[in-house]
Amino acid sequence: MKHVSVVYLLFVTAMAAIHLQNSNGPAAVQEADRTGSPLSSANCGACHGGGNFSPSLEASLLEEGMPVTSYTPGKDYTVRLSLSATNNPTAYGFQAVALKAADNTNAGTFKNPPSGFRVVNLNNRLYAEHSSRRTSPVLEINWTAPETGSGTVRLYAAAIAANANNGISGDNTAGLASPLEITEAITTSITSPGMRLNFEVFPNPAPGESLYINLQESVQYLRIQIFSLQGQLRYESVEKQPFTGTPIAVPITALSKGIYQLVVQTETSRGGQLFVRP
Repeated sequence: MKHVSVVYLLFVTAMAAIHLQNSNGPAAVQEADRTGSPLSSANCGACHGGGNFSPSLEASLLEEGMPVTSYTPGKDYTVRLSLSATNNPTAYGFQAVALKAADNTNAGTFKNPPSGFRVVNLNNRLYAEHSSRRTSPVLEINWTAPETGSGTVRLYAAAIAANANNGISGDNTAGLASPLEITEAITTSITSPGMRLNFEVFPNPAPGESLYINLQESVQYLRIQIFSLQGQLRYESVEKQPFTGTPIAVPITALSKGIYQLVVQTETSRGGQLFVRP
């Protein structure tokens, strides 16, 4: 009888562990990033699968309830994740992280998580995720934008549509088709009259591996962005160090043929020029 009791106790313990991992977020339980970010070792499908819910996930950044594509440093916003699925799943789970595009470090602060969610600090990055099974396919959580000079932020996220069978079978997972890209808004003080940055760009057209920027002033901070004419960000670099007259090389090998907008921002000024990639 003692042997049977030990076996039963081990079985109950194992089932409890499975239930815990199924109903809690992976950062808290597994110390894992499952968002699909460059830091992910695997997505939620590494554990969950076998369902027929065909979920899809969308993300947006809201300012006073309206979607926006840029952030003002230090301002409060709402991150919304919406999961759509077929065949009526009975439970849902989420995980999200916001990273600086320049170096994949943490960007901003998730705060005031709603009931059933938590914010977990994992390797100095903040993850918003469920702490128990959720019955709603929508997550909304407060997010404070990062400090000035953080540059473009990318939000990565994943979600689970589950059957709530206390296991990991019969579920489906979904990630974003691409990260939600949020650019840093330029403040009025930088774009005001008399604060335009003058600089030279060469060669133009630029057929080689690099484009060069020659500044006409010494600066302590430099943000370089390249946009397509359709407004898509194709390159970004943020540096906080002295720049004094030496031409600055910008890699352009990843750019296809076309016309691009180069935007350069310092701590006090901003300017832009077109260049051609032949």
